[in-house]
Amino acid sequence: MIAVDEDALRLRPEERRVLLVLAAVMFLVFFDFELLMPMGPFVGPDLGIETAGLGRLVSIYTLGSMLGSLLFARFADRWPRRQVLLWSMRGLALGTLLCGLATSAGLLMAARVLAGLMAGPAGAVVMALVADVVPESRRGQGMGMVMSGYTVASVLGLPLAVLAAGHVGWRPPFIVLAALAALVLWQASRRLPDPPVADASPSLPPWVPPSTPAMRLAWLGVALFMCADFCFVPFLPGFFTANLGLDKADLGWCYLAGGITTFFTFRYSGRLSDRYGSFPIVLIFSVLATLAIVGTFAVMRGPLSRWQGMLLMASIFLFNAPRVLAAFALFSKAPAPEHQGAFQSFQTVVQHGTIGVITWAMAALLAGGVAGQLTHVNRMLEVYVTAMLISVVVIWRLEALVRGERNKEADPAPS
Repeated sequence: MIAVDEDALRLRPEERRVLLVLAAVMFLVFFDFELLMPMGPFVGPDLGIETAGLGRLVSIYTLGSMLGSLLFARFADRWPRRQVLLWSMRGLALGTLLCGLATSAGLLMAARVLAGLMAGPAGAVVMALVADVVPESRRGQGMGMVMSGYTVASVLGLPLAVLAAGHVGWRPPFIVLAALAALVLWQASRRLPDPPVADASPSLPPWVPPSTPAMRLAWLGVALFMCADFCFVPFLPGFFTANLGLDKADLGWCYLAGGITTFFTFRYSGRLSDRYGSFPIVLIFSVLATLAIVGTFAVMRGPLSRWQGMLLMASIFLFNAPRVLAAFALFSKAPAPEHQGAFQSFQTVVQHGTIGVITWAMAALLAGGVAGQLTHVNRMLEVYVTAMLISVVVIWRLEALVRGERNKEADPAPS
C-alpha cells in the first residue's frame, strides 16, 4: 500500500482549471467519434448509404485516428503540445462541420477521415498534458476529471443529438458540435499551458517509438484492457434486447443509468488509485466486474424490465470503470516526461487497433443466433476472463516496475 499525505492528494486550483479545459476537449473527441453511430437511420436514407456503408464510415474514422496518431507520434515530444492541440482542434472542428454539410456518401467519408486524423493526435496530446500538469501523486484524479468528458458525451450529448435529429434532421447536431469545438478551441488558447518538450531520440525512424520495458508493458496492458472490455461492450445492446428480452425503447434508460454511474465512479476511483496505488483497485474491481459480466451473460434470464436493465447496466459500469481509470493512470506513469507525447500517441494506435480486431472477431463468433440472438457466449466469456486475468498480472508487474524506477530517481546510487 502506498502512503500519500492528504495535501498531496488534493488537486490544485490551477490544475483543475486546466483539467476542465482538457475534459471539454475529450468530450468533443468522444462525442465526434460516437455521433455518427446513432445517426445511421437518419443519414443512410438521406445520402443513399446502406447499413454496411454506415459501418465502413465508423471504421474509416477509427483508421484515420490510428493513422493520425502514428504520423504524429515521432513529433509529439518535439513540438509544443499546446500548439499541436490547437491545430488538431481546428482540424477536428473543420472535419465535423464538413460532416454536417456533406451532400454525398463520398464527401461524408472524406470529412470523417479528416475528423479522425485530427481526433487521434488531439486525444494523445490531452493525455500527455494531463501527465505534464498533474503530478503522479494526483494523476488518478486528473485522469478521472478528464475522462468525465466521455460520460457527459454519452449521458447528455448523444441523447440530445438523437432527439434533435428526429425533429430538425441529422445535420444540425454536427454543425452545433463544430461550433462547440470552436468555443473550446478559444478557451484552450487562453487557458492551456505550454510545457517545454524535447525529443530525446531524434535518430529513430517514425515507425519506431522510443520505448522502455515499462512503456512496452503499458502498451501490452492497454491491449489487454481493450480486449477484455470490447469482448462485451459493443454487444450489450443486442444481448439485452435479443437474448434477455428487454424492450428496445428501454435501452436508452439503461445506458443513462450506466453513464451516470460512470460519472461518479471516475471521480472516486481516481482518488482511490492515488491513495492506494493502481494494482489494489484493478484487482478488486476486476473481480467484481468479472462477477457482473459473467452473471449477466451466463446467469441472467429474461425478460428484463426497464428497472432490471437499468440496475444491471449500472452494476456493470460501476465495477468496470474504476479498474480502467486506475490502469490508465498507471500507464501514464510509464514513460519519462520527454517521451510522454510519443507514448500516448502509440497508446492510441494500440488502443484503436485492438478495438478493431477484437470487435470484428467477437462479431464473427457471436453471430448466427435466431432472431438476432448472440451465440457462443461462453466462448466470449473465456476470452474475457483470460484477458482480465493477464491484465491484472501486467498491472501488478508494471506498478512494481514504475515504483522501482521512481525509487531509483529519488535515491540514486553513489558514483
